[in-house]
Amino acid sequence: MLHQFHRPHHAHRVFGDAVDADYRHFERGAEIGGPEANLDSMLARLRTAVDLEAYDVVIGEGTTPIYTLLFYKLLNRWDARVVPLIADETFLTIRSQHTHRVWRHVLGPVMSRAVSGAIAVGDLARSWASRYLAVPFEIVHPPIADAKYDALEPIGCRIGSSVDRVGREPDDAAATRTNGSGVAAGPVADESGTDCAVTGSNARGESVRILHAGTVSDRAAVAKKNVDLLARVVGARPDWTLRLLGSGHDQFDYSGCSGVETPGYLELEDFAAEFAAADVYVQPSSGDAFPVASLEAMLAGLPTVVSTETGTRELVEAVDPLLVRAPTARDVRWGIEYASSLSADERRERGDALRERVKPLTESNQAAAFRRAMTEVVA
Repeated sequence: MLHQFHRPHHAHRVFGDAVDADYRHFERGAEIGGPEANLDSMLARLRTAVDLEAYDVVIGEGTTPIYTLLFYKLLNRWDARVVPLIADETFLTIRSQHTHRVWRHVLGPVMSRAVSGAIAVGDLARSWASRYLAVPFEIVHPPIADAKYDALEPIGCRIGSSVDRVGREPDDAAATRTNGSGVAAGPVADESGTDCAVTGSNARGESVRILHAGTVSDRAAVAKKNVDLLARVVGARPDWTLRLLGSGHDQFDYSGCSGVETPGYLELEDFAAEFAAADVYVQPSSGDAFPVASLEAMLAGLPTVVSTETGTRELVEAVDPLLVRAPTARDVRWGIEYASSLSADERRERGDALRERVKPLTESNQAAAFRRAMTEVVA
């Protein structure tokens, strides 16, 4: 497996280990444990492809190593099977790059002849790649890490069998979330023409505790996760608090927004406690293949708001389409208001349904699914 950064993502390591893969960096050719950053060098990818040992099958972690896969096939071993793991946003970003037409008319057709097939982590990632690759696709969702699964799954069980801690609207207020015909309503305009979404009464006046998890290392990661927009949305609401888990957030201006707290990296016990204390989890990404943190929130039984550009929307949408929002301030705000307006029974219902969607995503199950998918694409 050709991996990125200094080691593969944990979920991708589960996939690689499932097929007894060796690991080499896609630009340096080195084993796991090298420098944190990629080189962003086409020459380095070419050199790695030419120097790489003889393998029957080579997997690319994410689509960033796709050039290394192509060079390996063309310049090293034409009889090798090369398989991109579509697990990042490369094919999404190609649309806005100057290489878009080259990919559509040259690189895409060449790559389609070179690769045996592709494995995508979800429907959204597959849709991004299928614009350029005319190959067979298999879909395998990433697993939740065993340690986190064991810590978060009991929280979901407790939430499903108890009353949540935040006061909710009375039953008759639920009617305000539908139009007159019983169809769920979105944001509407007040008499002044400004957007006003339905807001839960939060009868006891407690702050709504919003959670988001994910490391950010640079502005590109911030833009991808749309976390600065989320912070601004929360900052405009004195009755909301946002907890940003993961390192890097305190290095950016949005960490100073009112109501935003950045505890950073947490040990597992404290990490799980954040999910137990939260009211809503929000993944407002502008493009995110299949973020595992949102799966962890669902496993913990939290109402989970995701954007239309987040791969895990396929799980959330099947439970409650109103939890899937456009990655805009207006829509993210409405999604949080909607989730926090749910009654205790509605929250339990949504949380239980989301938890059931992700319960199968264990390391052992997804390792087996990846082995089956590899058998299909290299057959």
